[in-house]
Amino acid sequence: MFRAERVKVLCFGDSITKGYCRYGSEYYPYSIYLEQMFAQDYPSLQIDFVECGRNGERVVKQMEKRFKQVLDQNRYDHVILLGGLNDMADMMRNQSTTKDILCAFDNMYKTIEDNKCIKSFIHITVPNCVLDCKHHGDNPYQKQKDIVSDAICNMNSVKKRIVLDLRDHSSYQMNSLCMDEQLHDVYWDDGLHFTKEGYMLLAKNIYKLLKEEVINTHALLHD
Repeated sequence: MFRAERVKVLCFGDSITKGYCRYGSEYYPYSIYLEQMFAQDYPSLQIDFVECGRNGERVVKQMEKRFKQVLDQNRYDHVILLGGLNDMADMMRNQSTTKDILCAFDNMYKTIEDNKCIKSFIHITVPNCVLDCKHHGDNPYQKQKDIVSDAICNMNSVKKRIVLDLRDHSSYQMNSLCMDEQLHDVYWDDGLHFTKEGYMLLAKNIYKLLKEEVINTHALLHD
């Protein structure tokens, strides 16, 4: 049995959160697949997923500002954050630094910490992609991404934060560097964004963590 009030989950990020595919002609946000998974496994649970992705958005100056505005406008029980891909491009052009990105994330963490409604917060590392496979081992783009993702894993300023490291071998094949090349075209659309199947796989990874948090915080046990 679950509490009567609806559970609200904010899915916040850039074009990956929005579900960008086929150069913007199609969208498959992972939030719709999370909704389907919860409906199938926990039909009595009233849960709403709010997709709040924005194409091309950077964590630095853009996402950190919008994040506070979104949380000020509505109450959310759980938050999923995925960002940093666009900042990677800025870093390669020397327009941003690792310190800038981590400072922006830290500001977002403070916003989370100040929000008493939020019960859990899942931060997803910057996704690896097919582009990272080029010159693997001597790829400055992929190295910078690893530095940021490592830092995300090691940041511990928010007690209710959970990290989903998509590089982990326990994840469902989300690491392109460890994946059979034949699967690249199955999960990646343009080398950076996912296909429909890729977004479904991302949702599957998130679901493993989110369902535990939702059930633990909203379930009521009866004799």
